[in-house]
Amino acid sequence: MQKFTIALTTAAVAVLMAGVPVPAMGQTAGQKAEQAAKDTGNAVSDSWITTKIKAKFIGEDALKGSDIDVDTENGVVTLKGRVAAEAGRTRAKAIAKDTDGVKSVVDRLVVGPKGTVAGDDDHRADRADRRDADRDDDGDANMPGTDAWITTKITAKFVGEDALEGSDIDVDTENGVVTLKGSVAAEAGRTRAMAIAKDTDGVKSVVDRLTIGKAEPSLAQKTENAIAETAETITDGWITTKIKTQFVGEDPLEGSDIEVDTEDGVVTLKGTVPTEAGRARAVAIAKDTDGVKSVVDRLVIGKKRTSND
Repeated sequence: MQKFTIALTTAAVAVLMAGVPVPAMGQTAGQKAEQAAKDTGNAVSDSWITTKIKAKFIGEDALKGSDIDVDTENGVVTLKGRVAAEAGRTRAKAIAKDTDGVKSVVDRLVVGPKGTVAGDDDHRADRADRRDADRDDDGDANMPGTDAWITTKITAKFVGEDALEGSDIDVDTENGVVTLKGSVAAEAGRTRAMAIAKDTDGVKSVVDRLTIGKAEPSLAQKTENAIAETAETITDGWITTKIKTQFVGEDPLEGSDIEVDTEDGVVTLKGTVPTEAGRARAVAIAKDTDGVKSVVDRLVIGKKRTSND
C-alpha cells in the first residue's frame, strides 16, 4: 500500500527577514517568521524529497525507458540505475538538484539499453534488493500502473491546482483503489480532487473521504504571514522612534542634540555630540536597529546649542 500526504499552497517560502525581531508583547513577528522557517525546513524530509523527485520524473521525455532508483539521506540524493541516453542522465540530475531541500546529488546512473547495469556484483545485488522491496511495497513509483506510481502521479497533479489551494489531502492507493482523505476548502475542491484521481491511469475506483473546511495553515503559509506582519510593522516612523528611544540614557550621548531622519530604511543623523565616542555610539545604535539599511553620519562634535547661541 502506498500512502502520501501533501499540504497544498501557492505561497513561496522565502524567509528574507527571519531572525529580525520586532518589539512587541510575547513573541515578535520576526521570531514567529524564524520559528516558522525552521519548522518548514524540518518539514522537507528525505522521504518528501525522494517522492518529489520521482513525481517530477514522470512524463519527462528524456527519461522514457529509464529505470532510476532515488535515495535521499540528510538531503543528499543518490541516483542509481539506467537511462537510455546521456540527455536522460543530464535531465535526471537537473531535476534532482532543483528540488527543494536537496543539498547535493550523487550520480551513479549508467547509460544504455534496458538491462544495462553498472557492472559490479554489489551494484547488481543492491538494485535487486531494492526491486524486491519495491514489489513488497506495491511497486516502483517509476513503473506505470503500480500503486506507488498512481499515488505519486495523483499527488503531482494536485500541485498548482487553484481549486485545491489551502487543501490538505492524503492519497492512499491499494490494488488500484484510491482513497482520498483530509480537507478541502470548498465543494469545488472535492470535485476537482475526485476528477483528477479518477482520470489517472491505473485507477479502478476512488473512495471519497474528504471533508470541506478550512485546513490548518501550512508551515509555508505561517512563514509568509509572519514575514508580512514583520514588513508591516517596521516602518520609517518606527525606526526613527526606536533609535531616539535607544539614545536616551546613553552616557556617551549626554549633552547631545541629535536629529534622526529615516527614509526607505536609510537613517540620517544630524546635530551635535560632545565627543568622538558619542558619534561612534550614535552611529552604532542606528546601524543595529531592525529595518535599517544604512546610516548617513552628518554629526558634528561640539557643545549642544542653546537658545542664546
